[in-house]
Amino acid sequence: MTARRDRPRPGLVPLLLAGACLLGVLWLWVLPGLQVQGTTPLGGTADVEVAAGNHTVYADTAAAWSEVRCEGTGPDGDDVGLRVSMSQQDLRVPRHWRAQSSFASDAGTVSLACWSEGTTTDGTFAVGPSLDLGQAALGTVLLVAALVLGVVGTVRVRRSR
Repeated sequence: MTARRDRPRPGLVPLLLAGACLLGVLWLWVLPGLQVQGTTPLGGTADVEVAAGNHTVYADTAAAWSEVRCEGTGPDGDDVGLRVSMSQQDLRVPRHWRAQSSFASDAGTVSLACWSEGTTTDGTFAVGPSLDLGQAALGTVLLVAALVLGVVGTVRVRRSR
């Protein structure tokens, strides 16, 4: 009888790393879309409970990005300083939310109103976590790493058989 070695199968480590990378991609790309709150028709007002930090106003409308306007008040009653940031990323899961603007706020209730100044007035808006260009780039790198590690791991597992 030959003793069986307790070494892991070749290719198992890259496959585990690929799985970890995919979990990272899900965390960066999917989780923010599931945290969107306060879905309100354009032209309405949303009162949204937020934690302290940065948040983004997202819109789901056929109106042009430049036609959607928003304003609001923060927990302290002061105007929310909505800033247009071209580095904000859209959310695509579970639906496509287009980033309109972002703001920083203390914890509490933020009251926001958004409307369209164009010919298309239908659609909705919501508040969600901020996803910036760096996070989107990291998600892309993790996805590429998952693909490469998955291929390497699969090839090694097949060769070891």
